[in-house]
Amino acid sequence: MIFKYQNFFIIFLLVCITTNCFSQKLTIKKIDSLCKILEDNDAFVNLGHKKILQLSNDVYINSKKNNYERGQLIALKKIIETDFNTNQLKDADSKIPEAIQLAEKLNDTQKLVSLIDYKAKYLIHLGFYKEAREKLNLALSLSTKISDKDKMYIMRASIFNDIGSVFEELSAENKNNLDSLYYYVDRAYVEAKMISTNNPKRNRLVAQYARVNGASLLYAGRYEDATKYFAEAEKLLLNEKDTRYIVPVYRFLGEVEYKKAHLEKSIDYFQKAIVLAEKSEYYTELVFLYPAIASPYKDLKNFEKSTYYLNLSRKLNEKIELEKKSNVEKVSIENNKEEKKESQLELYILAGLMIVLSIALGLYLRFKLKNKKTVNTFESKQKNIIGDNNADIIEDTDKHPLKNIDAEQIKYLIDLARNNDESFYLKFLEVFPYFNKKLLSISPNLSMSDLEYCALIKLDFNTKEIAQAKDISIRTVESKKYRLRKKLNLPEDIKNINSWFSDF
Repeated sequence: MIFKYQNFFIIFLLVCITTNCFSQKLTIKKIDSLCKILEDNDAFVNLGHKKILQLSNDVYINSKKNNYERGQLIALKKIIETDFNTNQLKDADSKIPEAIQLAEKLNDTQKLVSLIDYKAKYLIHLGFYKEAREKLNLALSLSTKISDKDKMYIMRASIFNDIGSVFEELSAENKNNLDSLYYYVDRAYVEAKMISTNNPKRNRLVAQYARVNGASLLYAGRYEDATKYFAEAEKLLLNEKDTRYIVPVYRFLGEVEYKKAHLEKSIDYFQKAIVLAEKSEYYTELVFLYPAIASPYKDLKNFEKSTYYLNLSRKLNEKIELEKKSNVEKVSIENNKEEKKESQLELYILAGLMIVLSIALGLYLRFKLKNKKTVNTFESKQKNIIGDNNADIIEDTDKHPLKNIDAEQIKYLIDLARNNDESFYLKFLEVFPYFNKKLLSISPNLSMSDLEYCALIKLDFNTKEIAQAKDISIRTVESKKYRLRKKLNLPEDIKNINSWFSDF
């Protein structure tokens, strides 16, 4: 057995050495074969996100070494797609400009349109809806130049769906935008239906946009219409190899049944979704599913099951946070190792600079000390003249200096909010610098509009006060609060969102 493994290792080593001796042409041929793996319809289910990312990085590095721009573009697009799938939106956005430049240079319209669409998705996430619409309009215009009809329909469906997302966000402030939302998500569905029936992506995409239509109708309270779309999506996805796509369909069907007070049915759907999500480690869905199934169990007075799933939800969130922290620490350690290897000269220069700075600091402090003595002598003389009349005032101010400053700052923020001042949120972050980071660690999908509403709630604005500040209806604010609860995954037992934010 040992001899067998030794032979295998020797053969593998010889293959590697032989491969390195071949010309650049063979290297590009090998890159092309890896690109085919990356662009396969079931790449994610076959390899998983981590392996896809590793393979994409290898393809990108080797393509760059060989000045093979097509390989670079394919790898970059797959990295961007993977980053979006794993909510690493900022990382994805940082790679889009280079990818767009390559797509334009290679005259690859389909990839160019897709990349512009990804940029628009990121802008929607940040709350820049006007800029997102401009990008989406550009992508829509360019999409007609895609020669492959199926690829054109796929891209147009995605673009229409993203335009719908813009109106979904805007509908929180103006219900008139709901009609536009329904129109554009339906256009996405219609475009997907035009994909040829023999295309392997068709069922998956038609099901996706049917689900989006169903979701928009669900939140509008049109349960029967929503169910028809969800049922169609379920039928299309039953034979899909990647079972992750059907998980959100079952979750939404469970929500419909829960809204209709069919508690046992809702539990059945949630349970189906949980089994598939746990099997594929689909954490982003499990985050929603565990608290979702806890609600009907609670209504059925099955507190044991309800508590069980709420505990699973808590443990999962803790696990996700630990993994994030672990990844950050891992990257930091790797970066430190590289820095130690490559920057010895920089360390020597830095040490020299530190000595110079220390001398300069010593001279500066000596000057300040001398100057302080002069100031203290002057203040002492002034104190003798003025006397101790202000002693009580000074003592009172020293008791709560931070409290007084905070109260003034909060009053200033409340005034800005009530006047719907554009600078409100920026000023808010100056007072609460970690607010953004903490919220986005809970839900990376929060938009800029969501974060601003959260800030108002943090300042203990009630529904009526938010409506007055934003000059919108109370019903719109209630709708926004409901969606925030969903995005933040707040348990049902937290009745008052303001009290939750007060401890946040």
